[in-house]
Amino acid sequence: MAKDILKEVAEWLRQGTPEAEHIVDLPWVVEMDEKEGVLVATTAPYPFRLLVFYREDLHAIRLVIETRIKTVFMDKAEKLKVYHYLLIDVNRRPYVKAYLFGDEHEVAITADISSIGLNKESFDDVLTFLVGTLGLLYDKLGKPEEIEEEAISLLYITIKKWYEQGWAKERIKKLLMRGGLKEKEAEEMINEVLKIAERKSRETEKEPNYFL
Repeated sequence: MAKDILKEVAEWLRQGTPEAEHIVDLPWVVEMDEKEGVLVATTAPYPFRLLVFYREDLHAIRLVIETRIKTVFMDKAEKLKVYHYLLIDVNRRPYVKAYLFGDEHEVAITADISSIGLNKESFDDVLTFLVGTLGLLYDKLGKPEEIEEEAISLLYITIKKWYEQGWAKERIKKLLMRGGLKEKEAEEMINEVLKIAERKSRETEKEPNYFL
């Protein structure tokens, strides 16, 4: 049951196009960890990983975005500001809830959708609301510096995977531009990723095979 539901969600995310109006219809790079029962998805316009779990006890799927806002080292005033906003503003929004996880008390935002009668439209509605909440969270609390570094790393990984899947450079460029990059910036990023991939490929070919 869980695998079937996550596979269906994975298909929705994989079948996207750069011109799509809805978030679910964008092309996502999707990886499935069947052992852990989690789907992990990324797409160029958004600098985060989307995690999707199946909650059999709730008959629901759970969407999670890790914000990289870590509260463990904040002073009391900063923590109170963050916790107040999460409790008063975020947790009062429909669908979405915020919580802390890990040793660094990182903020995550999450939303549950009933798996009974689940369809692409309802998934998109909740995903859109979750992404909108993330934007409001960063506007209110500030975006962690490491987000920019992670966003670039995610972009490089995503471009590489799309290239390996046979995507044309023009299609990748359209999606990067939708994410806010200028045409020249998008072209430079794609070219850099392709150079790195080609260099690694040549290095692999040159490695001696000691088992022949």
